[in-house]
Parts: sequence; structure tokens; C-alpha cells
Amino acid sequence: MCMEVKNGNSTMFWWDNWTGAGRLIDIVGDIGPQHFGLSRHATVSEACINNQWTLRRARGQLYRTVIELLSPITPPSPHAGQDIVKWMHKPGEYQSSFSSKCTWNLIRDTSTKVSWSTLVWFPQGVPRYSFITWLAVKDRLSTGQRMRRWGQIQFCPLCGERDETRDHIFFACPYVFAIWSTLCTPLLRRHTTPDWHDTVRAILAKQSPRIDIILVRMVFQTTIYFVWRERNGRIHNSSQQHYRNLTKQIASAIALRIQSLNYDDPQHKNAPLLARWSSLCSSIV
Repeated sequence: MCMEVKNGNSTMFWWDNWTGAGRLIDIVGDIGPQHFGLSRHATVSEACINNQWTLRRARGQLYRTVIELLSPITPPSPHAGQDIVKWMHKPGEYQSSFSSKCTWNLIRDTSTKVSWSTLVWFPQGVPRYSFITWLAVKDRLSTGQRMRRWGQIQFCPLCGERDETRDHIFFACPYVFAIWSTLCTPLLRRHTTPDWHDTVRAILAKQSPRIDIILVRMVFQTTIYFVWRERNGRIHNSSQQHYRNLTKQIASAIALRIQSLNYDDPQHKNAPLLARWSSLCSSIV
């Protein structure tokens, strides 16, 4: 942020960025206020009298640096109005309005956008589903493959396969593929496959109506979440359910999510989404 000086009454001379060069205290150091004869807590208006800067004259490069910064700046006027706080929206671009999005983009570490980002993060997604999907895409779920690194042997609790990996669970496991193929075949058709990488590529490359693209992403995320929860339930709670029951739960969860979107949608833009999913559910569940 920076300050646009008008009357100078609310802008700190040393501590606010009002010259365009950053905070003056960072330029002159802790000795600066004493060096220039101006209190550490002085405002910009206190640094001038009769429209003239009143800094104590001194020798050295430090004095010349500050004077060079102040020379092109018009001293504050008591009749100019209140000082204005400005927020950076882009590097070197300040506006009087605050934007949390712009501020976040300025302070965060950025990296190249990954190709699968739209598969994990999209407006219709459920945050906890997106998080588990993100872990799956990054291959960070605690599968048997990762457990072996810690000295633990973990078979696939869904089918008994000895080598439990991310690619096995999604969607090579017969139990999971029965669910996946039931829910996704009407959307992916011939591209429905038990291979993880082929599935991700097929969803990202899908050229279909917008509604089907949204639905296949929702099916992908919801299936991963519920299958992972079922897998953990079998390990920790010794509970299990038939794949048809889990398929119905996934379909119901997607319908409920779409309905929740409609509550916040006064123009009912998501109504076709629910109608499309309802028609698919009548034939797949």
C-alpha cells in the first residue's frame, strides 16, 4: 500500500510509503529522524511550513538522497483534503480500492499453472472432494505403496490386490471400476477406462457440452472421495458395503451438490445441470 498525500495529516513521514520509493525509515535508517531533526512519529504535514519542506540541513549523501526524493513532490496543503490510502493491484499500479485477490496474488509464491488444475478446482466442486482429488493427482494418498516405505504391508481392502497403488485403486480395482464405469460411461462413453492416466487425459481433453464437462469432473471427484472413504472404513472400522450401494451414494451426493448450487443461484443457471444428471441417474443407478 502507499499514501497519496493531500493535507499530510494522516501520513507518517518516516513509516508510510508516500514518496514512491518505499518507507523513508528504510532508506535513512534509525539515525535518520535525529539526523534530519524530525520526530520518528511525525506526519508529513509536520515536515513543512508555508508550503516548504523544513528538514534540518545536513551534509553527506544521505541528505542529498532524501532531498532528491522530496524535490519533485508538492508539499501538503491544509486545504487539499484528506490523505488517500492506495492499494497495489499490480506491480507499480495503485488504486484507491482494496482487492483481496490482487493482494493475495502479489504476496504469494506463484508457479506455472498445471494442466490438471481445472480437474481439481472448479466452481461446482466440493472443497473436501477437491482436496482428496488433489492428493490423488499428486499421488500423496497413503496407499499400500507408500505404507511399505514405513515398513507396513497394506493390501487393497477393496479387492485383496497385494500391490495397492493409486493407479490400482483409481480405477483398476474391479470393485472401483464397477462403480466408475457405471457412473461415467454415459459421459465418457468409449473413453471409459480403468487406467488412471488415460482417464485424466480423457476428462481434460473432453470436447462436449459444458454441462457434461462439469458433470464428468463432479463424478471424478466424488467417486475418488467416496471410494477413499470406503477404503479407509474397511481398514479402520471393518465396515463394507456393496459397490451398488456406494454407486447410489455417489450419485445422490452429486445431486445434492447441484441442488445446493441452485439455492445460491437466483437465475437458476444450474437447473439444466440437475436435469441432465437426473436423466442420467435414471438409467445408471
